[in-house]
Amino acid sequence: MRTARPFVLIHSPLLGALTWQPVAEQLGAHGYTVFTPELVDGPENDQPLWWQQVESVHSPARGAVLVGHSGAGALLPSMAAKLGASAMIFVDAVLLFEPATRLDLMRAEDPPWGEEFQRHLQAGGVFPDWTDDTLREAIPDPALRQRLLADMRPRALDFFLERITPPPAWDATPCAYIQLSETYGFYAEQASARGWPVIRRRLHHFAMLTHPAAIANLLVLMSGQLIR
Repeated sequence: MRTARPFVLIHSPLLGALTWQPVAEQLGAHGYTVFTPELVDGPENDQPLWWQQVESVHSPARGAVLVGHSGAGALLPSMAAKLGASAMIFVDAVLLFEPATRLDLMRAEDPPWGEEFQRHLQAGGVFPDWTDDTLREAIPDPALRQRLLADMRPRALDFFLERITPPPAWDATPCAYIQLSETYGFYAEQASARGWPVIRRRLHHFAMLTHPAAIANLLVLMSGQLIR
């Protein structure tokens, strides 16, 4: 049965809202109400960046299905508490059950890579640092690749060292997980171990841009399982 509840699609704080726009259009064409808020943060505010991002999200309707991609997964529990979400769907997203930094999550997922990533940031590097070549295989369309590159929000070490504190027992709210790329199998396994509905697809991290109809269908399917 199709849920009448609206969807709120949350983009990664490393990007803008572009990643969800094609899926939002698909859902809208099928009669769903969809919101794609833009996460906002900045140095002029003395609150932690992650909390600024949570506070920047508003939804006109309570009881929405909250959907997060990639790094937005760490923010979704706090956003759900704020918005009174009826369910959460994590799409190739990190999961945060205890207070931790984003760097902590990376080390837990892949310790050698996490150490290498930390050295990159300590040397003055930023992330994301993707190029046209690194995105070519996942996103064959040149114009779409350029739009995604223009949408990047590179972050330095301080962003990845912020300690994020989720609400206690936040997954008492119905949750589901959609895995799109091999990298996020680590989190899909955590979701499965907690008894959440989990769907795995052999696509890629930005499949929302290249396969929007398929992803929209998965969101409808999952929301139907979570909300009876």
